This record gives sequence, C-alpha cells and structure tokens, in this order.
Amino acid sequence: MRRNYGKIKSLNLEKKTGSIEKIGNEGEKDFYFVEKELKGVKFEKLKEGQIVSFEPNISEKGNYANKIYTRIISKIKSLDFEKKRGYIEKGNSDFEKDFYFVEKELKGIKFEKLKEGQTVLFEPNISEKGSYANKIEVYVSNEKNFVKKLSEEIVDVLNQKVDKIDDPAVFEDFCFTVFKLLGIETVYQYPRKNQGGRADGLFKYNSLEVIYDCTLNEDYNGKEHDKKEQITNYTESINRTQTTIGDRTIKFNSNNEKQVWIITKGETKKISQIENVKVIEVDIRDIISIYGKKISELEYTRLQKDLLDLVKD
Repeated sequence: MRRNYGKIKSLNLEKKTGSIEKIGNEGEKDFYFVEKELKGVKFEKLKEGQIVSFEPNISEKGNYANKIYTRIISKIKSLDFEKKRGYIEKGNSDFEKDFYFVEKELKGIKFEKLKEGQTVLFEPNISEKGSYANKIEVYVSNEKNFVKKLSEEIVDVLNQKVDKIDDPAVFEDFCFTVFKLLGIETVYQYPRKNQGGRADGLFKYNSLEVIYDCTLNEDYNGKEHDKKEQITNYTESINRTQTTIGDRTIKFNSNNEKQVWIITKGETKKISQIENVKVIEVDIRDIISIYGKKISELEYTRLQKDLLDLVKD
C-alpha cells in the first residue's frame, strides 16, 4: 500500500489520540490515529507539526492513519565533502523540495563514509525556512539486519567458548576449527603423538602460507616457555620446498607470502622478521572477528587481505 505523508495537526495527551493533516492535499479530511498505530516512537515524543508517514484507511466512518512512522526512507542526492553537507531526495510528490542536511545530524556514521545514492532513514523537518533532514541513519533492510544480528550472536558464542578454554589440546582444535569455518580448505594439524618441538599446524590460502603454533602461555617468550628456537625451526621449515604431515606431503611455493603465527589469547602484534618470513603473535579473537565479517557480508571476498592486514608493516 502506498504510504501518505502528513503533519501532526493535534494531539490529545490524555487519551493518546491525534489527527494528521495530509501533505499535498489540504482539502482532504484529517486522519485520526490512536497510540497503538505508532511504530518505533512513543506517543509522548510526538509534536504538533511533526511530519509522519502512514497508511491511509478511508471508510464511511472516517479517515484513519495506520502504521505511523516518524522517519522516512530516501536516497542521498548530493554531497559536499568540503563543507560536510548534502541533500536527500524528496522521494515523493507530496514534498516540494529535497531535504538539506549537515554532518551533526548523522547518527552512527561519519560523513566521509556516505555515498550518493545511498539509502538513508531520517526525520523530515519542513518549515518556512526550508526542508531539513534530522537524525539521519543508514538504512539497513530487515534481511540484512537479521544476517548482522545472527553473525554477531555466532561471534559472541565463539568468543565465550574460547574464553573458557584452558586445555592446550582443546585450544589447538578450536583454532583449527576456526580456520575451517573461514573457508580455508588447505589447513592441516600435525599429529600430537611425538609432536615435541613441532608446530601445531599449517595452512595455505591463495598466495599466503602460514605455519602456526597455539599456546595458552601468556609468557611464551619467557625463560620457562621460550619459543625462539622453535620459531627459528618453523621459519626454516616454511622456506623448504615441502613438508610432511602424517602421510601427506605439502608443497610450498617460494614466491608466496610466508608467515609464522603464534596463536594466543593475548595481543596481535609483530614479533620479528626472519629473512623473508614475518613472525607474528595472533589473538584468536581477531581471527574470529574476520569470520564475523565473512558471514555478515554477503559479498565478502577479501579473506587473504584481512589475514595479511592482521599486522601491517
């Protein structure tokens, strides 16, 4: 059903009822409404003269406004990045002019992130001085909202799980599972039997090759848990032409980006650079965060870039 636009003409705060005067056809009867038809706003927040959109219900008994919203949807028409202002399309023949806005009316987004043609949600404000857009937010469809909320819930569950892990073997399996969730098909775990001094696993994704070691020791570079010798062994291993895991032979490409990861629950940071191999500590939660991007963005294609950008030179 086509939505109409109007101005609130009167409000009865005691009975929580009111009337709306339709924009563009002042000769038409006013539309009566009750509180239960308000969507996303409390009756006490309404003001006379405020613009609203509604579904008209016209019968012999009178004109009624249903499903009333105080915000409308339209597209950004033009942007002035120097002065940080712009116009939003009027988007409906009921309005005479496009809506002017300034940066301070943006909610949850910076002006630099706006794009012409972008769909936004805003409160219209029309006066003798002109048409203005207030309380502007980027519009997200219900479908995208659902995907976003679901992905956030999944990421929260994974973070809660990893926070409770105190068994090194379980942590190794958890990290391996996260790599599989990311869609990294070429990922391997070294057998735990006779694993002493060896890495926990390796993965290859496009032109990135990584040997990784998982540890719950916060002081893994301390005297008791010194990994310096192991890290040297890992860098030598990844620079060979191939390695063996169980009965598998995995070949390396000398032209690929090579890294050694120490996966922890600490802080992602660069540890060292040994010849052509970057050695970094990676907080597993940062990998989970990348997974959150992957499942929340329908056209996510930058996995390798996000992995490489965990630590920038």
